[in-house]
Amino acid sequence: MKFLYILISFAAICFVSCNKEETKPTVDTSLRGIFGSIELYNEFGEKQIDFSGVSITAYCTDTLQKDSLGNALLIFDTTLNTTSDIHGRWLFKDNPRGFYNIHIKKDTYGEFVIHKHWYDTVRADSIRPLFLAQTPPAKVTLDSLRISDGLMYISRTISFTKQYNTDYATVSWYFFDSTKHVSPVQHVYAYRAGASYGNLNKNHSFTIIASIENLRAAGFSEHDSVYVMIGLDNFKYQRYSHAAHTYIYPNIKEVSNVLSFHID
Repeated sequence: MKFLYILISFAAICFVSCNKEETKPTVDTSLRGIFGSIELYNEFGEKQIDFSGVSITAYCTDTLQKDSLGNALLIFDTTLNTTSDIHGRWLFKDNPRGFYNIHIKKDTYGEFVIHKHWYDTVRADSIRPLFLAQTPPAKVTLDSLRISDGLMYISRTISFTKQYNTDYATVSWYFFDSTKHVSPVQHVYAYRAGASYGNLNKNHSFTIIASIENLRAAGFSEHDSVYVMIGLDNFKYQRYSHAAHTYIYPNIKEVSNVLSFHID
């Protein structure tokens, strides 16, 4: 009899266990806002340990207001400020609806700007992970230009200006324009070359070869004068689109001299 009682009790436990409803994970549906993360890289392209102290400022353009004809009015009516934590995380919580221009910056690091991010208050918006980097300690000289058989031969020398425990890298951007005022801001076409490694007193000379068809595709025509300048960027190169649909290169401080040639 005792054995029968134990058997029935065991069966009851199994029945209850097998028919217990599965516990579903709870989801926090109350989180509303814009959030993201940032990494910091020093002038040698190495990731920092502490990502705190980055300033994030968001300027909201409210589109909810309308004029007497029903047209949407763009009014800057909200400014939000926060800073990143040690892990680079930041958050604007329960912020108003509208278009946001988000400025991300820290002293000695290049700035990054996100233009016209739309937020509608019904969700949490995750901004893609970003990074800020410092300007690399190096200088660049544009040595020569040569055109042959539809190819551009552009020679340059990078001078590394700071001693470090290992060789560090820079990235070269080549800017082309129809005027001698070519720059990282003023250009028709930009071309990024690979990284160059060196250290103090270790100059690096190199010649890139690129098709002249790249310039024609960018809008240059036969017999145009083409002006060229080089800008140095961090190994963790970065650029963002300006509101006027031009690119900003926040890490480029050192630029080369300008040389020119004619398209045959």
